Amino acid sequence: RDDLTWSEGQNLASFLGQQLRNLHLLPNPPVTPPELLDVHEELKIPPEWKVFVDALCQKKKDVTSRLENWGNPIPRALMNKIDEYIPDEFFINLPHVFKDTDVGNEIKPCTWIHSDVMDDNIHMGPYADGDGQHNSWRPSHILDFSDLSIGDPFYDLIPIYLDVFGGDTELFKKLLESYGIPLIRSKNGTVDSTRKKVLSPSYRTM
Repeated sequence: RDDLTWSEGQNLASFLGQQLRNLHLLPNPPVTPPELLDVHEELKIPPEWKVFVDALCQKKKDVTSRLENWGNPIPRALMNKIDEYIPDEFFINLPHVFKDTDVGNEIKPCTWIHSDVMDDNIHMGPYADGDGQHNSWRPSHILDFSDLSIGDPFYDLIPIYLDVFGGDTELFKKLLESYGIPLIRSKNGTVDSTRKKVLSPSYRTM
């Protein structure tokens, strides 16, 4: 990203927004194991969401060791607060996130998610103008779908914002313009405080 011009960065953001939109709009495969269908009956959430929640719970179990092995060291003061920052009740409240308040209590569908859209998984190629001179770089493919799964589309936006864009809000806004699918749709002012908290973008991102 640091080596791209402003125009190249804008093209990259638009490209990623379009590619994520295409991925997130693909139909999900049927999830039919009996134990997952039981979850659907008990909690009234689609069984595919149970797959996503189970994956998040598994990641939470070893989150401290994974962060310790991450590329850049994280201050010990922050490491000591990991469990406090990601409390167990987060997973209890997750079904609230799945409710789509635009349509009553209907559950929002989960989507296909790439799970690893980072610098190393975006192929950039040289772009030549009419006279054949290479004068810019353009994205052409998203690579490595080995972590392809189903879940909350927010999951794909986090690594892009932090790793690919380096926290650049203008590039992220450009991506969202190109993406074009509402991620937060609830405007119901009568939502209870717990529901309001878990519907917020920051809570879903956490």
